[in-house]
Amino acid sequence: MALLTPGESLQGAVSMARLLGIGVYRSDGSALTSGREAREGDVFLFEDEVRALAEMGIATGEGDFVTFRAFHSSLAGMGLTLTAEELARRYQAAAANPTSRSWA
Repeated sequence: MALLTPGESLQGAVSMARLLGIGVYRSDGSALTSGREAREGDVFLFEDEVRALAEMGIATGEGDFVTFRAFHSSLAGMGLTLTAEELARRYQAAAANPTSRSWA
């Protein structure tokens, strides 16, 4: 809910990135928060991108959220081959052990 609250949206976006192991970096490349990037192609965000996510969170009302199945359907339309249940299990495994990459 922090993403939806104007005063807390930035902290919510930073916390979300931290929980997902995504590093947040300044434009000069110095780390605001280090992530688990281990190789080229791993996901990271720049500070401006996190600010944009926070603004998107504020602009998005609770009624704008989609179900997990609709989320899965969108990913499947982009080529994801996992079933909704398999994707859910991977999310659950990542949440249960965020420092491990065994769920990937």
